[in-house]
Amino acid sequence: KCYDVQEDLASVSTGIYVPMRNQVLLSIAASLAESLNIKYIAAGLDGRQTLFGHVTSGTPDKHRSYIRKFEQCITEGSVLKHQHHGKYEMLTPLEGFVKEDTIELGMMFECDFTKSWSCYNKGDKPCGTCASCVDRINHFKALGMIDPTVYENNSLNHLD
Repeated sequence: KCYDVQEDLASVSTGIYVPMRNQVLLSIAASLAESLNIKYIAAGLDGRQTLFGHVTSGTPDKHRSYIRKFEQCITEGSVLKHQHHGKYEMLTPLEGFVKEDTIELGMMFECDFTKSWSCYNKGDKPCGTCASCVDRINHFKALGMIDPTVYENNSLNHLD
């Protein structure tokens, strides 16, 4: 499928998108992988999200085409390619998932969701009111569940 990046950029206006976040984090992972002689880099990029009630293909730095080009870029600048004739491979097992799929998979594996963090604000606890917290709360609600996270402001974290 060819993704409409312009449509997906609507997520930028929600305050949920952090410019180049995935590129920065994946670059750190690539640096660590090269230093440890590891050629596989796994990332929990879901590639899709629900935005204002409809599924989009996610932010531009989650698309398969971006991941493949990133893979080529880190390979080209690596010792792995130029001394060992190898290449890096990005593993993205959640590709194509929406957040609800990820939550359901986490429930199946009995993940402790209180140990995950979506908030972009500083604090000892997630705020419960920023766009990312509200988005997370709403994805749990869509499954008929309450997010087990303890928020600074828990007023939105309930089933209606």
